[in-house]
Amino acid sequence: METRYVFKVAIIQMELHKSSISTCDLCRKTCNRPKYLSCLHTFCEICLHNWIVSEVKEPASKLPFKCPSCDIDTDPPVGWTINNVSQWASLYPDDHLMQSCIDREEIRNGTKSCNICKVSSVISKANYWCRHCSEGYCDSCEAVHTAMKISKNHEIVPVNQALYDHSRNTPNEPCSKHPEEDIRLFCADHDKPCCALCSMVDHRRCKNVINLQEAATNSKSKQELTKETNRLKRYFNETHDVEFKVSQITKELTQERLHLKDTAEGFVDRICHRMRDLLRDYNTKLDKTHANAVAELALAREDAMKEQRFLRNALNRFECTSISEEQGFLCLKRTIAKHKNVTKIMNISEQMCDKTLKHSEPPDVQELLCKCLSVVSLGDVTIEDREVPHSTSRTLHDVNKWFIDSQTTKPVQNIACFYSENCIIIAGFEDKKIYSYDSKGLQTSAIDVPHRPFAVAVIGSSIIATFPEVNTVSVFNLKPRDQIGRCKLSYNLQNTCYGISAVPDHIDSTAVVVCDNMLVIVDAELGTETDKILLHDNGYRQVIVDKSFRAFVTNSNNHRVVCVNLATGLRLFTFTDYSTLKYPCGISLDPLGNVYVVGTLSKNIVKLTTDGKYEDIVLSLSNGLYHPHDVAFKRDSFDFIVTNDVDVRLFTFK
Repeated sequence: METRYVFKVAIIQMELHKSSISTCDLCRKTCNRPKYLSCLHTFCEICLHNWIVSEVKEPASKLPFKCPSCDIDTDPPVGWTINNVSQWASLYPDDHLMQSCIDREEIRNGTKSCNICKVSSVISKANYWCRHCSEGYCDSCEAVHTAMKISKNHEIVPVNQALYDHSRNTPNEPCSKHPEEDIRLFCADHDKPCCALCSMVDHRRCKNVINLQEAATNSKSKQELTKETNRLKRYFNETHDVEFKVSQITKELTQERLHLKDTAEGFVDRICHRMRDLLRDYNTKLDKTHANAVAELALAREDAMKEQRFLRNALNRFECTSISEEQGFLCLKRTIAKHKNVTKIMNISEQMCDKTLKHSEPPDVQELLCKCLSVVSLGDVTIEDREVPHSTSRTLHDVNKWFIDSQTTKPVQNIACFYSENCIIIAGFEDKKIYSYDSKGLQTSAIDVPHRPFAVAVIGSSIIATFPEVNTVSVFNLKPRDQIGRCKLSYNLQNTCYGISAVPDHIDSTAVVVCDNMLVIVDAELGTETDKILLHDNGYRQVIVDKSFRAFVTNSNNHRVVCVNLATGLRLFTFTDYSTLKYPCGISLDPLGNVYVVGTLSKNIVKLTTDGKYEDIVLSLSNGLYHPHDVAFKRDSFDFIVTNDVDVRLFTFK
């Protein structure tokens, strides 16, 4: 386990440092006797040996083992047995390509040592190079190598010449079936390299067995090599895209989990809050009723005590022996007359004493209680596959352009949004109008509003507009034939309101409003505030919200774009680059989640990735953006519009 831990640490370090082709992925040093696995990852023989020994402790349950670099299953080498695990590393093929790179680097640095002397642990500088054996030799070993019968015809050159004309260096790759034979031939029929023995045994009936060098140098092979290399590069880039998408989806799932958790907790909190309110009201009524009953009982008790004192005094008079019969008779009559009046009061008091508290329950409370107790879950959570547009290369096309009939001579600050496939809503800030256009640029309606509208958004079947001069949000109907109807609701916010955005795929009419230094989450149809998120500085103007409940907000005063998680209130990223984006205003999202920001003073539209990285300038002054103010994408489409002073431009990516 300790060895495995050391290797895992090495792999982590490998990811943190840029590796060269000649570096072992385990020890992070230049490979010594490089060996490669079936996945083409290369390691020192001793490093690979230690890894295999640490992994394959129980061969019956550990085959195949994992490559330490890519974690792909790797089969044992040719000639393996259960009992020779310690020899597996040496049985894997030598990586001659890697060794060639190492040799060339050592020759270039003047550190190449003699290969024969190195076997005897003697370090001597190599002065010669055998192109056939791909080995360096010192003066003594070169003389022996040249004198030997088997190698006397090998081409020996000074070691420095090995750096030049490396096409003459033979690959010296042994055949996997016949290790004593080198690969010198190529069978075009089977598209497979082979040795001389393989050509006679396995490829004797093949008609296109040619020399390996000839196969590598002909034009067809070069074209195929270029084609396949480009294809592999494309796959490599696609794997990067997949990795990025997986990371992004993982983040989105985490955010969705937090959002769903907050939603469920909020639902329970609302129920508990409502029940606490009902309990407080009930206790108030109970206390008031109890106090009234206690007060009435206190009055009855006081009446009883009064009669008790009266009767005690009368009885004391009757018991007096020093009075005459006439005096006693008169006292008795007066007492009886008075007692009749007191008795009437006592009858009333006795009725008041007979009280009890009674609880009268509305008929639907018991039914609601039974339904509440019968709820077994707040809902199921499942994972669903969603349609994600492929990240393909797209070209920008200018589709249409039209002009807004403005009565002002000032630069026009128009804000736009798509209501439907063929309906575009535009807020004319200076003209105090809200327009509707079709995709061909024909105006279908226009209404006058009492104040200057700053932003518009579509929520359900309604149009929502903000009016910062009076801190008001107004809701408008859309009549048949895409004509803007009357205002059906207006409500005030506590702060100056600017940009507004609907929350995509939300079940209610939730919207996010920019109020200078905060985001206010409202129910746009009801006009009630549900939450606030402080942004800690001023100057925020426009906002757009994605499906992951993230808000992208432009800060015109500070020339930056901020992304905030609406569920947690945490800031996810901030983009600022004054040389690229000046006075950002309008903002929108394409179907892939990329962010498009209008730079009003930089006269461009900047494209950011979904995690806030700069990607490109989509449009600029050269495209006619002399005073851009807003950008808006059509839902689930690459069509988008740009408001540019009095003209409106419709573009698309294809």
